[in-house]
Amino acid sequence: MLKIIAIFSILYGVLITGCSNQSGRDDFIAGVEAGKAGDNSKATKLYQASCDQGNDAGCFNTGVAYDRGIGVKENHALAATLYEKACEDKLGFACQNLAILYRTGNGVKNSYFRAREYDEKGCDSDVGASCYNVGVAYNIGQAARQDKTKAKEYFEKACNLEYEDGCSAYANLNN
Repeated sequence: MLKIIAIFSILYGVLITGCSNQSGRDDFIAGVEAGKAGDNSKATKLYQASCDQGNDAGCFNTGVAYDRGIGVKENHALAATLYEKACEDKLGFACQNLAILYRTGNGVKNSYFRAREYDEKGCDSDVGASCYNVGVAYNIGQAARQDKTKAKEYFEKACNLEYEDGCSAYANLNN
């Protein structure tokens, strides 16, 4: 329970200030408060209302709720749709989560190529884990032509974004 509250509380500070569209901001904030109070069902409804008003953070949080079954029945296909909407608005964490769904085939057809595309978008939005994942794709030639130089560039960016696995991978490629 505390983990769920922590997820939404952390996202509050990151996302509310980074929303490209401030419509639905009040519903989003009310959703965060409902989550903090332990009412995840109400929080998800408020995030959905925020999303319906065009708030990318609301779409992302609703996606997380459906992806993890927080306050609603788990539905990876709906989560993918919500993540895609938020990713289109350049919310990098949504792109990263969508990439994970494509890598695992949860709610969408498994596609390493699509996963890499969405991780590239996440990386463009400075999500270190996404940069790392693109680096891995280039390093091993998965959904991309193997290219150690590109892999090193992505690992370096991940490291610069303080994603520790990126630092380790970058160091390994330099040995």
